[in-house]
Amino acid sequence: MTATLPAPAATVPGTRLGWLDALRGYAALVVVLFHLSPTVIGPERHMAVFRVIDLGRYGVLLFFLVSGYVIPMSLERHGSLRRFWIGRLFRVYPAYLFASEIARPKDPKKALDLALQATRLDAESLDGWKLVGQLAAQLGDRKLLATAITRVGELAPNSDALHQLQALR
Repeated sequence: MTATLPAPAATVPGTRLGWLDALRGYAALVVVLFHLSPTVIGPERHMAVFRVIDLGRYGVLLFFLVSGYVIPMSLERHGSLRRFWIGRLFRVYPAYLFASEIARPKDPKKALDLALQATRLDAESLDGWKLVGQLAAQLGDRKLLATAITRVGELAPNSDALHQLQALR
């Protein structure tokens, strides 16, 4: 007895695959919840969950996986690489400008305080200490810059990150 697989459903050009949109939406929601969780459930509970599963990384990887599956179909739909990139630019760039304007710290001192708070939650965060070092250099806080250089040196000796911070002295 041989089993036959059902023929795949024909896709009509220009139609969206709802399950992929839902999966991408779910992934984006997981990332948003990851960023909100320290505020909503508290930093200690957030770190307890983070030690079990990094929901931020999970959401981003899922989003990229789905996007990687969808992009070839989008390329085919546009018909040319040039039209694809122009469409992508006009679709993504305005959102990027809007998000970067919202996220840009208006007060470097406040940004430094937030970065220090992040390093208190995860003392092993190389990215956190790099950010602390860069902001400390921008604000002229030599003592904090030296602390950041020491921590980055402990976490990643002889790394580009360490050399970049050392150049800020």
